[in-house]
Amino acid sequence: DMATDLKRDTCSYTVTVIDNETEINRLSCNQVLYDEIFAERLENDQWLMKLPRKVKYNNATPSISITAQKLAFYIASDSTKVYINGQAYVSTSRYNLSAPVDILVRSDYGTERPYKLYSLYYPEFNTFTLGGVKGTLIRSEFDYSAFELEVTLPTGIDVTNLTPEFTMHSDTEKVYIGDTEQLSGSSVVDFTKAVTYRLVSTVPD
Repeated sequence: DMATDLKRDTCSYTVTVIDNETEINRLSCNQVLYDEIFAERLENDQWLMKLPRKVKYNNATPSISITAQKLAFYIASDSTKVYINGQAYVSTSRYNLSAPVDILVRSDYGTERPYKLYSLYYPEFNTFTLGGVKGTLIRSEFDYSAFELEVTLPTGIDVTNLTPEFTMHSDTEKVYIGDTEQLSGSSVVDFTKAVTYRLVSTVPD
């Protein structure tokens, strides 16, 4: 109300909002049959995706392909662009995750941030034989990181001193009981009680 000359007393400002968002909050394979599986964030802008080889679904166990998976990125800004191995990310495309994936995030402002995505299957026995009897792998519908092996042995077998024979799906998968590595055909195990195997998988170079 005190202004006497609008040309002299009125100020105008130009406000420029800079969208410089390059942070990936979450990353997932968003269509693993009926499920969405989220990657684990590691150090130095690296992510690890762990997928099941098969899933229990409607009394079947369909295989899950690591070479054709859709990816979903959860980023705060809709203006941020994502590039996969140098190509613009497409939400409907399926990507080969069998080798490390280079991800580049570019903000609307132009700032770039590189990420690396590693993927592997949860380790599991390919075959398991105990006392000449093949084991049956039983999967969980809700926990991809664990399964049970059932082996029905003939009456009279000494279960305190058995040597399992097994194969894995990959040379990068190792088998342990506690901290002791188990070797097929040579590691002797007492099966008086249920035995918990620890299977470890590493990402190939």
